[in-house]
Amino acid sequence: MNPLFDSKFETDDAELAVVLTSVEYVALKNFLEDLWQKYQPRIGSDEIGFRADLKAQPFPRIWEMYLAVALVESEFDVAHKPNRGPDLKLVNPTIWVEAVSSTDGNKNGKQIQPSAATPEVLLPPVSSGPPEGDIILRYLTSIDEKMKKLLGYDDRKGKWHPGYIERGIVNHSEPYVIALNTYKTSFALYDHQHTPNHLPTIAKSVFGYGNSGRVSSDRWEYEYRSHVINRSDAKVSADIFFQEAYSSLSALILSKGGFCMWQQGIQESLSENFMVIRNPLAKNRLPQIWLKSGHEIWIEGGQLHKRIWRNGNEHLVESFPLPYNMPPDIKAKLP
Repeated sequence: MNPLFDSKFETDDAELAVVLTSVEYVALKNFLEDLWQKYQPRIGSDEIGFRADLKAQPFPRIWEMYLAVALVESEFDVAHKPNRGPDLKLVNPTIWVEAVSSTDGNKNGKQIQPSAATPEVLLPPVSSGPPEGDIILRYLTSIDEKMKKLLGYDDRKGKWHPGYIERGIVNHSEPYVIALNTYKTSFALYDHQHTPNHLPTIAKSVFGYGNSGRVSSDRWEYEYRSHVINRSDAKVSADIFFQEAYSSLSALILSKGGFCMWQQGIQESLSENFMVIRNPLAKNRLPQIWLKSGHEIWIEGGQLHKRIWRNGNEHLVESFPLPYNMPPDIKAKLP
């Protein structure tokens, strides 16, 4: 088997270039090569396309590879990569997983804020840089991109492009999951998503959480925010998991993992940094007990719950109130 990165490989990704050339990152390079040894047999003839994309978009392809191996090591039955359709197909039962990596949206691909090499627990709150709304917009843009792949879309010329369901690749009764990696989004690493008593930014992107205020020593209340404003002054929905248009999306997997975090030390479980966010209005729901690793967020009984898994066992469950001024018609639809 040929290595993932041979002596002729070149990249415009400054971080990856350092990883491949510096002796300081030998362990990380070996880790990526080990992932490739495990992933390559599953993609078969798609290796040519994978390698071509690796040169053009290295981190998204590396995230796809990491995700596949993480799910295999979590004992999911991952089929060989389909010739068309989403990136990953889990079988018994069938669940489709589409990988995507969010960025700052800059054409040159450069981040405003370099990726942090500091563990989350040591990161200070950010008082400058892009507001939280900008991060939410980047997440929502990436999610929308993959929803169009599933459902189809009109291009700027008004031409309809059928999605996976219409093309008969994904059955309308099969769960569809978007796996979003946020490592290349500036300031995303400062979101203490794994910190107790903290509501992650992704929850504010899909569940309509807005500004918060303390109402007692241990309790916060949140305003309802249906949308954020983009740079064109257009409204972008920030409560997509309460909308029928997104009911085909069963859940999100979110990860902040990337080069710097992997360099700090490879986790025993590759999925330990994953967060599963379940869509309460999904047409096709994931099994009640699914990944059993990292974090999990869901809505039930009029509250948002955040569960931490460790070594396959439930470690901690926290609950957060739903936004106090949530529209009654939305609240009535929730489980």
